[in-house]
Amino acid sequence: MNRNNGVTNNGVTRDFLAQKYNVSTRTINEWARAIAGAKNPKTGLYNLDAFELFTANRVSCSKSFQDLQAEKIKAEIRKLSVESDSREFDLAIKRGEFVPLEEAIADLTTALTICRSRFLAMPSKLATSLGGLNNPKEISAILEEEIHQNLQAIAENLAKYEAKKNPPLETDSHP
Repeated sequence: MNRNNGVTNNGVTRDFLAQKYNVSTRTINEWARAIAGAKNPKTGLYNLDAFELFTANRVSCSKSFQDLQAEKIKAEIRKLSVESDSREFDLAIKRGEFVPLEEAIADLTTALTICRSRFLAMPSKLATSLGGLNNPKEISAILEEEIHQNLQAIAENLAKYEAKKNPPLETDSHP
């Protein structure tokens, strides 16, 4: 045995392992109990290959555990982010910043129906007043007036529809 470095053909000393792995001899004893075939009971020497494999697995397991912890933290952050987004969305709905898709489609359908009916009524309404006119300026002025009246009526109808759908909040009035 080469006493200077603690290595022989049959194994290594506990002091050599403690120095190699920068741990105490007590730690080497604890590791040896955890490693099958780590110590030769006849010679009292330790199997270097068994310790190399053990320490490599410890480092690998430690990194794997750290990776799992990091993944768990990332998953928790994603979960909290989704929960936060959901709460924000619910709050925006309560504030009236968003409406359900079905409600938006119904409102748009109502608005388009009002527009359609007003504009489809224009030809029959204007036929008699435009029938004898030949002056493009007069025709244009009558059409423009009718369009403005229709747009005003559409706006009023939509306001009435919105007021029916969302009645104003009642307030207590005390004399």
